[in-house]
This record gives sequence, structure tokens and C-alpha cells, in this order.
Amino acid sequence: MNKIQKKLLILGVILMLSMTLAGCGTVKSEAQGTWVLTEDHRMTMKIDGDDLTLYYGKESMKGKVREYKKDYATLEMAGPENNGKATFKNGKMYIGDLVYKKKD
Repeated sequence: MNKIQKKLLILGVILMLSMTLAGCGTVKSEAQGTWVLTEDHRMTMKIDGDDLTLYYGKESMKGKVREYKKDYATLEMAGPENNGKATFKNGKMYIGDLVYKKKD
């Protein structure tokens, strides 16, 4: 192989790696959507960007996603006991002992 072919091969490998990594989801993209509490299907949470709304029956409560980290998001809602860390694994969201499943 000459120098040009080697450079093209290296460039091709870098481009493929970049596309592969770009395809991997981030916590922010994984968090988006509607989540249903597995224990009580009347409770759902909708995350849209940094805004979140918790629904229980006809009641709702607004909140924010304070920050997205590498493997979790920090949620902030009215009342200090409602703040928490949400982790996302295999299509599920975990907040303390509560498990939410992504709604299709």
C-alpha cells in the first residue's frame, strides 16, 4: 500500500468509528418519551427535553431535568422528597425503588 491508500484506510476507519459512536444513545436521548410506572399504570412521566410532567390519574405535577450525566439524569420536582436520580437501563427508568417502563 502506498501512503495515499494508508491515509484513506485510516480515514475510513475513523469515519466508521465516528458513525458507530454517534449511533449510541445518550442518557438525554434515552430519557425522552413517556414512562409508565410498572407497579401502578395510572402513574406516568413524560420527559420532553429538560421538561418533565408526572401524571397520576387526572392530576399532574411539573418538574425539570436538572442535569444529564453520563449514566443518569437528576430530576427536580416540587417538594424535596420528589427530587431524585433517574438511571436508565434496558428500556427502563429507575428512581429509587420505583421502576418505570418506556411506553410504546
